[in-house]
Amino acid sequence: SFGVRSAIGGVTASVSNELANFFNKFTEVTFMAGRCLGLKCCGSLASLFIVNLHLNPILPHNDKTNLLHEIHAETKKFAGFTLLLGDFSLIHSDEARCNLLDPVQAESRAKPRLAAFFEEEFSDFTEPHQGAYTRHETRGDRYTTFSRLDRVYTNVPPTDLMDMHPH
Repeated sequence: SFGVRSAIGGVTASVSNELANFFNKFTEVTFMAGRCLGLKCCGSLASLFIVNLHLNPILPHNDKTNLLHEIHAETKKFAGFTLLLGDFSLIHSDEARCNLLDPVQAESRAKPRLAAFFEEEFSDFTEPHQGAYTRHETRGDRYTTFSRLDRVYTNVPPTDLMDMHPH
């Protein structure tokens, strides 16, 4: 939930022991308290930067773009691969919500300026696509809208990503 206190809601990062064994240094990066946390995992064989974002939909547009720009700038400085994941609270410019109440209605994209900014800012990232909707809205006991708000992005080159068989 979102409220005036930053303690409401939040994000966390967890690394399994099996994965943690590859690294010998962990550094936390707080981009926005309770909303965006990064964890830099560095070792002699690999380095991984995990960023967990819950983009607050009530933030003003400029605050959202500043946060996204700050995240991207930090990933550019990191000598390793990045996983950017979480609730982005935006619909990409080439997608729309599925509206069950009025299937004929092509529901508008909620934040086209923010989606365009994200797509430009993170053009060097790839989404290992999962086609299932990750959010549903209900009214009463009926589902009304489906969206893909929760996503994962990485700066692993797409050819390498496909060789890993992520699906």
